Amino acid sequence: PLEMTNSYSNTPNVPNNQAIPLFNRAMEIDRSPNDSGLELHHHFKFNMGGGNGLSNPRDIAVFCQMMLNQGSYNNVQILSPATVSRMIEPQFQWCNSSNHLSRQEKPDFVSQGLGWMIRNKSHYRGSDLMSPKAFFHGGAYGMRAIVDPEYDLTTIFSTSAYHDASYGNNRNCSSYPWLTHHHQMQQIFANMTYSAIMK
Repeated sequence: PLEMTNSYSNTPNVPNNQAIPLFNRAMEIDRSPNDSGLELHHHFKFNMGGGNGLSNPRDIAVFCQMMLNQGSYNNVQILSPATVSRMIEPQFQWCNSSNHLSRQEKPDFVSQGLGWMIRNKSHYRGSDLMSPKAFFHGGAYGMRAIVDPEYDLTTIFSTSAYHDASYGNNRNCSSYPWLTHHHQMQQIFANMTYSAIMK
């Protein structure tokens, strides 16, 4: 019903002519011996629902819009509003414990729903300007999708580089020292998007 025709679980059926190559730190097409065609790099292969997926920005935007519409897309109810609400509620209370929030370094994920990371008072990964209602998800090689019901907004950011390729010589030289350079780029892009629409 979502017509996400460019989304795949695992990679055997992905059309090669639609794939963008991955780049290394020298901005050359990566020829890693750990990869074969469109296979995900071994350190991104997880036995979980959120792993081994390939998609494109349009399909990801459709899924995000469905979430923004309380589970509906093109007048078809895919998920019930109750299911959508449950997916974006905090599911792991330990993430919000005083011990976890008092750490000097920013925790990677301090609040998670079902399949989504959730914005809360101590977690700004995604955008500094996200509303408290925002939720988001990342992906291998630099993807970040944000859904923000308060602004009726979805943003999709995608790069095509290994995480190591974006570190540069000093990965800690940043306004966001707890983030990798991939995450910094995602953060800056999202901040620019929010700044363009906020009054």
